[in-house]
Amino acid sequence: MVLTYLHTAARKSELFTLKWADVDLNGKRIRLWTRKRKGGLEADWIPMTTELHVALSERFEHRTFPDHDHVFVCEDEYNLARDFYGQPFSSRAHWLKKLCERAGVEHFGLHAIRHLSASILDDTGYPITVIQALLRHRSATTTAKYLHKLRGLRVVLDDAFKSPEPPVARQIARVVSGNSVAKENDRPAPRKRSDRSFLRVVK
Repeated sequence: MVLTYLHTAARKSELFTLKWADVDLNGKRIRLWTRKRKGGLEADWIPMTTELHVALSERFEHRTFPDHDHVFVCEDEYNLARDFYGQPFSSRAHWLKKLCERAGVEHFGLHAIRHLSASILDDTGYPITVIQALLRHRSATTTAKYLHKLRGLRVVLDDAFKSPEPPVARQIARVVSGNSVAKENDRPAPRKRSDRSFLRVVK
């Protein structure tokens, strides 16, 4: 399911409602339905990557519920998921959180994968028309605003993490030590042991 989100830049609900009738394995394409437009419910066919085609073909061949219309259904018989066994998803917040914990990364939402798909294409240098087709925006202006927002966020993050003395780090250091943080190449001489602050452990 994560792979499908990444390779199609699908919106969260679009894979919850995805049916096998929307997966053309022979034509190597997938149909996504959206309500994000003024015309109501509309569909777009997205070409499948080779990796996604292999994954969905294998899922179709070994699906737990051969007679079920939906591609992704609950297959967990434990805990709270027991009541939803064999039903299509309406949300998967806990599932994604567990995957993030298992991978040792910060928790992110499903929509962040859509951002990642666009960022990968943008970083690789693909034209805006290609990214627009993947995101299925009617207007290239919408895609441009989308990418501008992602680029701006990336610049801010790069600037914050590359700075030798991040503002937040300076503030924390002042609270802890009560003094300004000295630069790496201009540190004062170490204080005498009697002058150093210390913690007293009281039992």
